[in-house]
Amino acid sequence: VGSSMPIRDLDAFGLPEGKPLRVFGNRGVSGIDGLVSTAGGLALGSSWEEGSQGDSQGDSGDRPTVGVLGDLAFLHDMNGLLALRSFRPSLTLVVVNNDGGGIFQTLPVRDFEPAFTRYFTTPHGLDFQTSAELYGIPFARAGSVQELKELLIRSMESSGPVILEIRTEAEEVHRRRRDLVSAVVNAMKDLKPSLE
Repeated sequence: VGSSMPIRDLDAFGLPEGKPLRVFGNRGVSGIDGLVSTAGGLALGSSWEEGSQGDSQGDSGDRPTVGVLGDLAFLHDMNGLLALRSFRPSLTLVVVNNDGGGIFQTLPVRDFEPAFTRYFTTPHGLDFQTSAELYGIPFARAGSVQELKELLIRSMESSGPVILEIRTEAEEVHRRRRDLVSAVVNAMKDLKPSLE
């Protein structure tokens, strides 16, 4: 799980489903260095750990790995896609594209425009399908949460790397996250502690 908002969202809103999952993060919650490469290495390691040591040109095992990262983290380590093309791990990269650094919506600096947008959110306007095509990796863009679920299931059943993109709007996501936290806090206030 990528740094910044993906790892925070998993920690705050991830629900247990009774399935054994191993969750990895790279450099805590602040660094975005090498997340594509780290996910690729974890995918290869998972398949080898299972005893299905694939070759460098083909199937690397049937244990799928999913990497969830933001658009800036993806761009920061885009050349890691070259290793994915070469080693073909069973890896799905889910890129949450909000056209910049969404985590900065949570900080007071967001009130200082135009410096906030230019130096903190750093919008890029890039198309990730072009990146996937450049490296010869299958790509799909999900238009809804349901479509993302369907694409994720299909990608995990395939061999080799896949890039899935879901586009979001940073301010709207920040507002929804804040509303959800507020609803939980209000619900907790209504609970009375039991002395038994």
